Amino acid sequence: MDLNAIKDLYVQDLSLNIQSAKQVSNYCYKVLTGEITACKWIKLAATRHFDDLERQQQDEFKYQFNENRANRAIEFFKFIKHTKGELAGQPMELMLWQQFIVGSLFGWVQKEKHKVTKKYTRRFKTAEVFVARKNGKSTLASGIALYMLLADGEQGAEVYSAATTRDQAKIVFDDAKVMLRGSDLRSVVQINKQEILCSGMNSKFKPLSSDAHSLDGLNVHFAVLDEVHAHKTREVYDVIETATGSRIQSLIFAISTAGFILDGIATELWKYGEQTLQARPEDRDETFFAALYTIDQGDDFTDPKVWIKANPCLGVSKKVDDMERLCNKAKAMPSARGNYLTKHCNIFVNSTDAWLDIEQVRSCISGIRLEDYIGKKCYIGLDLAQKLDLTAMCLMFPQEDGGLDVFFKHYIPSSAVESASTQSAMLYRKWEQNDFLNINDGIATDFNLIEDDLREAYRLYDVEAIGYDPAGATQMSMKLEAEGLPMVTVAQNWKNISEPAKEFEMLIATNKLRYNGDSVFEWCCSNVQVKVDDNENIRPVKENKASALKIDSVIALITGLSICVLEEPKKVSVYETRGIRSF
Repeated sequence: MDLNAIKDLYVQDLSLNIQSAKQVSNYCYKVLTGEITACKWIKLAATRHFDDLERQQQDEFKYQFNENRANRAIEFFKFIKHTKGELAGQPMELMLWQQFIVGSLFGWVQKEKHKVTKKYTRRFKTAEVFVARKNGKSTLASGIALYMLLADGEQGAEVYSAATTRDQAKIVFDDAKVMLRGSDLRSVVQINKQEILCSGMNSKFKPLSSDAHSLDGLNVHFAVLDEVHAHKTREVYDVIETATGSRIQSLIFAISTAGFILDGIATELWKYGEQTLQARPEDRDETFFAALYTIDQGDDFTDPKVWIKANPCLGVSKKVDDMERLCNKAKAMPSARGNYLTKHCNIFVNSTDAWLDIEQVRSCISGIRLEDYIGKKCYIGLDLAQKLDLTAMCLMFPQEDGGLDVFFKHYIPSSAVESASTQSAMLYRKWEQNDFLNINDGIATDFNLIEDDLREAYRLYDVEAIGYDPAGATQMSMKLEAEGLPMVTVAQNWKNISEPAKEFEMLIATNKLRYNGDSVFEWCCSNVQVKVDDNENIRPVKENKASALKIDSVIALITGLSICVLEEPKKVSVYETRGIRSF
């Protein structure tokens, strides 16, 4: 449908007497004329609405837009109140994009009344809304859940909020409880810890955990699937979908940001939404609603003009200065980029991606020399897990400016060099000539050599602690600890590794990490990838365990950094900056 035809339909829609219902077409029109900046998928959703307004004149099209039904659902939100932030306690006024979603879900109905209920039943059986974080999606879902519980006319309605964890499921449920407590609707419900009951309708609303076995026997009228990006399988979705079978107009409402699981139910739903929106009108799944708020392929994620595409509440519930801060962090720290793209641009990305910019790493090269640090405070990190392969020791010296000067010792057995590819073997030999790598004879790394180097370091420097992974060096550590060396265990788990890994990254980004141009360290930096979890923890990893690409230097540094106490940057007196002596 071209824009002129859409304009004609829009003008017809403005003749309606019901103001709220006009907002569905109003939003779609503004999207398609560019008055509202939107991505490809929202433009297709808007076009779909106008396509269907035209198609409803055709006998073969089974649906029509009922302005009264759309208006009733939109107006319902005025009976409940905001639960958080500056608007807490005030009646909810849905934003235009939210009115589009609510009005579409409840306004599109069957043309013919149901034979049993004698009512116009809803068109959409499944709806998905993907939108970036902090755009009020849980609040929207809570309001729709309350409408389905109290105002949809369904006797014995079973309403659920389901997620991977009970805590996540309770976000929508708990928001609904707070909404009710400040509402005139409070008098018609009984609010309990784990359920909301409406005895007049014999209806209930409960949160559900993702244990699919406990979900059997449900009779679902409405279910919110919150944060489906965290669902590793489609098991919960399938159980909920099956449980809607005996309801005439059930609705599954999947709401989420994007995530890191690229083969889960969330990406299945997203792709199906794309397929539905791109299909010819006659080939679409008419019962599936999709609203996918994201930046477009090719958009520059640092451009503030595109942020609104994934964040329709930008400037309202989501602050522009927060987006700017997070964007700047993503530009400076590659590990933060994946999280920024998923949570704030609403793009699915792999949880494991290239981490460090090698040119940024090389900008940290300095003319430092290890012999100049004798007697200085020192921390040491070890990566000794592979006796048959590369191992690393990192000596680190905190500086007054808050920075860190680091030196490395690398070890590898000659058998590993001989079995390596020709190119790798040449690199190993070159690094040995440049004193960046020690190749010892034999089939295994010479731990006696490493022990001697640790004893020498302890003698020369003021060694505060030596961090090591207990999985690979227990026997050696016990021997050295008996000799008085300060050995400290650092298990290689998320808790121990995430914060020092972020600190390492920030030191590089601010050029406060200094090293002597060690080529083995640079190679490891170019190989390391980072895995990010849903809590924004990061963990350096390599592509796969069998890979010839090593990351031992980086792991040794981060292990040491986990026990290292960095100096606070020395504050310069304002008088010193002016060349005035202070007393």
